[in-house]
This record gives sequence, C-alpha cells and structure tokens, in this order.
Amino acid sequence: MIRFYFLILIIILVIGYVYFDSINPGSITLNFSKESSYNLRIATLILLSLSTGALIAIVLAFIKDARDILVNWKANRQHKKEVKIQEHYTKAVSSLLSKKNQQAVPYLQKILFSNPNHINSLIHLGDIYRLEKNYSEAVHYHQRARNLDENNIEVLFALAKDYEEAKWEDGKRLTAWQYRC
Repeated sequence: MIRFYFLILIIILVIGYVYFDSINPGSITLNFSKESSYNLRIATLILLSLSTGALIAIVLAFIKDARDILVNWKANRQHKKEVKIQEHYTKAVSSLLSKKNQQAVPYLQKILFSNPNHINSLIHLGDIYRLEKNYSEAVHYHQRARNLDENNIEVLFALAKDYEEAKWEDGKRLTAWQYRC
C-alpha cells in the first residue's frame, strides 16, 4: 500500500513539474562565485525547494519519533522495575506477617539491589536484624533510611529501639564503639 502512495506521489510531482515548466519557461542563473554559475529552470528550482523542505520535515519527524520511542522505552523499563520491586516487597511483607523473617531477607535485599533508596525495605531489614540481636546491622540499615529521610518518624523510632535494646546485651552494657555502623 505504501508503494502505491509513493507511486501516486511521484506521478503528481512529475505532472506538477511539467505544468510549472510549461507556464514558467525561463531559467534562473545561480552564481556560486565569480567564476562559477549554474543555470536552473524555474520548475526545477521549485521542485528542489519543495523536496528540500519535505526532506527537512521528514528528518525532524524522524528525530521526534525516535526521541518519543526512547522516552517510552525508558518509562516502560522503569515501570517494569517498579513492578518487580513491588512484587518482591509484597512477598517480603507476606513473609514478615507470617513471622518468617529469614524468608523476607532475600526479597528485601533484592529490592535494595534494584533501588538502594527504598526506605521501607531498609526499615524492615533493620527490624529483622534487631530481632536477631544483630544491633550493628540494625543500626546500619536504619541509619541508611534516616539519611534518606531524616523526618521519617518510623525510622527515628526504629533507631531509638536499636539503641535502647543494644544498651544491654547478655546482661552487660555495650560500649559506644559497638553502636557504630
């Protein structure tokens, strides 16, 4: 079908060229320098001008379409990434609600691999490590979450719990260097 339209376009251009050439029989001299000039029929000049304009329009349309395709591809890729993160997060929360904390850890780590700034995953991982009495890891993940959102009250309470529970471990007080991430 495209070939048919292209053939019709060529026929229209030839008919237009013959028509303009018959009503404008003269020619134009184009001077490129003092020694160099070129005689061009008026119909040929009109045809070249139209062709150049059409070519410029086609190139600009191609550039716009290519840019739109690239933007859509990036948006689609980002959407797929977000869907995958949401799937992992749903599985992690489901494991946490089932009191299967160790099953949630790989999902949360996959989320953080894809998006290191996923605050809820950082909070949940910190909570899991606190429950395992691995306070340095708990503080590490909660501190990362705090660095991302300093005003998040959930993160601040989680950090407070980490420090409170870490004060006494096995009946003895921990020193300040053991709190550090």
